[in-house]
Amino acid sequence: RSEVWGSLKQVLPSSSFQKLTLGFGIQKSAAVLDFEKTFHASLDRRTALGELAPGTLNLYNGISEKFFGWLHERGVRKMDEITRAVVENYLVGRKKGTTRNQPLAKATIITEMRVLRIIFKLAIEEEVIRVSPLKDIRKIEEDEPNPTPFSAEEILRMEETPKTRQTDLVYKLFRHTGMRRGDIAELQW
Repeated sequence: RSEVWGSLKQVLPSSSFQKLTLGFGIQKSAAVLDFEKTFHASLDRRTALGELAPGTLNLYNGISEKFFGWLHERGVRKMDEITRAVVENYLVGRKKGTTRNQPLAKATIITEMRVLRIIFKLAIEEEVIRVSPLKDIRKIEEDEPNPTPFSAEEILRMEETPKTRQTDLVYKLFRHTGMRRGDIAELQW
């Protein structure tokens, strides 16, 4: 756990480090690629057992593929290389967006963090890592956990308000799907 330990691991050839630490019962660090396969196999088992709905499975797969792909692009090959700073950099990058994507909404970042917590929980259970890199990252609170729906009178007034075809379509989309403003704004054909 000392800084010297990490320095030795980086400086010494792998075989020398293994010989030096032979009596400490330290396991080799798992490859990110191998754990990614383990995670997806776990999702498949949980889906087959009926623990995960297809929509949840798609959400977990989508987010995990983005995260593992980002790790591969950055050259993170071993699970013990995934530090708090690495995860924070991923989340900051996702929040900012790229030239291809719009910045993510706060609710989307919260969802991504939830899935990352599930990934690292499995990594701990499988003894791939000892401590989650998200351990000390506080949970982001949602803006309004219990939104107040419109009253019947407000809905009636909105229904009766004259609308153009476009505003009527937007109103019906909100009213009949229950989608949030940010979700509707991100819709694409």
